[in-house]
Amino acid sequence: MRLRVYAIAFLFFAIAAAFLGSILRTVEPSSLLSALASHTFLSALFLSLVAAFAGSLISFLPSLLTGYFLARFDFFGKSVLQVLVILPYSVTPVAVGSLVLLFLASDGLGKTLDSALGLLFTIKGATLVQGILSYSIMSDIFAQVFSSIDEEYEELARTMGYGRLSTLFRIL
Repeated sequence: MRLRVYAIAFLFFAIAAAFLGSILRTVEPSSLLSALASHTFLSALFLSLVAAFAGSLISFLPSLLTGYFLARFDFFGKSVLQVLVILPYSVTPVAVGSLVLLFLASDGLGKTLDSALGLLFTIKGATLVQGILSYSIMSDIFAQVFSSIDEEYEELARTMGYGRLSTLFRIL
């Protein structure tokens, strides 16, 4: 097992060194540093970090509840819901962003939603896409976590007077 970890670490660092070496061979270090310190790069980095953080924060509670619901209950259409939840996780973020852009730019509900909320080409739209992506990832992770926890612990908490939501937020 340890040998496998070392092999993966070596492979990762070899690829990173080759990538960094190719950048340094083709780009002058001074121009690379000036590009990394430019207002355009820093602004794009800041907007990306804000959108990712806000999207993750907004999607945390819905993904927690969805993961719990998928792990603990059997119902008609569960497999369809699982596919819909995991679908954004299985395609590239660029494709998800493009689909949201097409939805908001098309006539009908998307255009109405965009005119009401102003999502196209704004930080709110980027946050929406990041929220969709993080919802998908977090829902899957929460479902796996809740599936790994023995249901007897929840039943024990309910015999102590906790309800389902109290157990979810206090015990788990």
